[in-house]
Amino acid sequence: MKKLLQLSIIFIVLIAGCIQEFPTGGVITNETFEPVKCIPDWNCTFWSDCKRTDVETGIQNRTCIDNNNCNIKKPQETRACGLPRITLKEPSQMALEISDLPDDKNWLIKESNIRAREKVSQIEKELGFKKGYNITYSSKEDNKTDFIDIDQFISIYPLVNSAINMSFSFEAAKESYREKGFFENNTNKIILSISDLPSPNIGDLSIAYNITILYSTTGLKENIYTICFIKWDVAEVIRVSGTESDYDFLKDLVEIAEEKIA
Repeated sequence: MKKLLQLSIIFIVLIAGCIQEFPTGGVITNETFEPVKCIPDWNCTFWSDCKRTDVETGIQNRTCIDNNNCNIKKPQETRACGLPRITLKEPSQMALEISDLPDDKNWLIKESNIRAREKVSQIEKELGFKKGYNITYSSKEDNKTDFIDIDQFISIYPLVNSAINMSFSFEAAKESYREKGFFENNTNKIILSISDLPSPNIGDLSIAYNITILYSTTGLKENIYTICFIKWDVAEVIRVSGTESDYDFLKDLVEIAEEKIA
């Protein structure tokens, strides 16, 4: 009986030992781990200066670098940008043409010139004059005493600034004629009066004035009507003179000239 009890104890111990060889948890399997995804950290330069593409818009670009070195190359970024408007035309392309003038007169080109920077006044150079053009039309005929002359001066500057605006004041125009000596009695042309006219409201800025001139050798008087205006980077002076000069006629011409600026 004693031996039987000992055998039972040994059997129980063996069984317990076998059971401990098998854990009671879940089945152990081989696990796989995905690599950590590289997330780019972009460091971009400032946008470049706006490079003009047309009269009022341009493009900017910038480059971006990944601080995390994820081996991802980002294309150069671009975006549209706005710019103050300028003309893309040559000055001569904005000049009045014979087809723009009334067809009841026999118009002739009296003079036309490309205005080069080296040939303009010092004031114009200081204002940043780039290039220009002038043209004169005349209806004068040998067998007629009545006529009209049309003078157009076109100038292109860097984007119009306050200095150019000041040069288009009535007083500046008046001073310009003083400098030419027309207020003195030692020339054939004597200015009797200069009077400003209501603004024609053309372009970004405009002024108008009338000059009455006495021709000392003949005693004849003449009215010269002038409109100066600025649109974008273009400054124009258009005037009509002669025995048939007329302010309304001048305003019609200036409206046509403004439409040519593009």
